[in-house]
Amino acid sequence: MLDIRKVLQENLKALLATRPETSRLNLSREMKVADGTLGSIQYGKGNPTIEILETIALFFGLETWQLLSPNLGHTTTGSGRKLRGGQYVRWPFPGITPADFDTLPCEDREEIEHYVAYKIKRRKANSARRKKS
Repeated sequence: MLDIRKVLQENLKALLATRPETSRLNLSREMKVADGTLGSIQYGKGNPTIEILETIALFFGLETWQLLSPNLGHTTTGSGRKLRGGQYVRWPFPGITPADFDTLPCEDREEIEHYVAYKIKRRKANSARRKKS
């Protein structure tokens, strides 16, 4: 039987790990969720309300149901949301839901990923050139 608290605990830990430079206390302030509430979820205790789950999901660019699904509801890494270390990144497209993105053919998702990677690489190269000047 699926232990929802354990799933929620693991998902929250993975999400918090995507922001290692920020303490849980500061993240709780950004999310507007009490640090004690985040702590009790992180340690598998407590009973968060739907509103708390919605707030956490929105902050990380997810849908609420994903917090209660193993691996945040991801079965593959095709959309590029899961890193090699098993951590999840914040969804970068606020106007597009992950579910809608997943409806695109694999080739389209890969094309978008490559385009974004190209733009980032170009920006870094331009930034490095400016620093040398």
